[in-house]
Amino acid sequence: MKEFVYIIILSIIGVSCSRKEIPAPGSFVWHQAYTGGGGYIVGFVQDPFCDSLFYARCDVAGGFRSEDRGCSWTPVNDGMSKWYHHSVRSIAVHPGISGTIFRCSGDLRNDSLFGSIHKSEDGGRIWREVCREIPFFGNGPTRQYGEVIAIDPGADSVVIAAGYGGGIWKSRDYGEHWYHVKESDDIFTCVVTDTVSGIYYAATDGGRLWTSSDRGETWNVRFEKNNFGFRMLLPVSGKGKRTIYASTATGVFKSEDDGQHFAACMKGLPGRCGYIALAADPVRPEVLYCAPDARPGHRLAPVPIYKTTDGGANWHLIASHVLSDIRNRPSY
Repeated sequence: MKEFVYIIILSIIGVSCSRKEIPAPGSFVWHQAYTGGGGYIVGFVQDPFCDSLFYARCDVAGGFRSEDRGCSWTPVNDGMSKWYHHSVRSIAVHPGISGTIFRCSGDLRNDSLFGSIHKSEDGGRIWREVCREIPFFGNGPTRQYGEVIAIDPGADSVVIAAGYGGGIWKSRDYGEHWYHVKESDDIFTCVVTDTVSGIYYAATDGGRLWTSSDRGETWNVRFEKNNFGFRMLLPVSGKGKRTIYASTATGVFKSEDDGQHFAACMKGLPGRCGYIALAADPVRPEVLYCAPDARPGHRLAPVPIYKTTDGGANWHLIASHVLSDIRNRPSY
């Protein structure tokens, strides 16, 4: 039987637009998209040079590209020769070189992890392998979390990647060659290069936050809390202050001291569940979106998207879907 993936493109993607392009409140209309491939769609990245161009990663079907704001998708897997190349754990689009994309893929077999980083210079049409030293688990339990490869917009030859164990790696030549900068058994869930503060962040499933102030050469633990469970990190600048938001295994938190301390910002959000998706409006930093993960059998809205307009002080549900809006949804 042919299997299809049904995706709902959310504001969680983070749409770049000028102020005059901001839709009026309540004017968003959501439509279900079709990819024609099997598996879970676990991440989206928008191209910084073209706001209608998106890339999606899948846990078993590789990568997809959309040129019409997510209405239709095309597989982009040329050059993928190994079985684990289609389990894509992360995608990063270069912010300074049009058409340059990285993808991290890998999977587990016979108690051994395999991993590769591929690079494309033509928008994902053709890929070539540039690293096979880092273990990734694209079909594993952290597949739906943040991206684990990141490019520094302030030093665009620098690329950082963190694995499912094995530590943190760095490239200084646009991802062509890689070397080990930090040994660690941590399972990393996201990597962020923050050019405003000059700090790189690498967060883990175990609740540890590693930081680097020298473009990824050396790393130190800035924050650690058992069972905190980082999912995504989101540095946001606005109104003269810098805030780091984090989705975690227990809720949404924020830090106003570069990650040394985190305080919960959960007013209006459902408790007793983890949080994954997290995004900020690119022109209104006080406006953020998040989505809880209360599976299986939760009683929340079918697509439980929450929004804050005051930097996380108060959240409200913006989804108005019912189950019949989502065709061929999986059952638990």
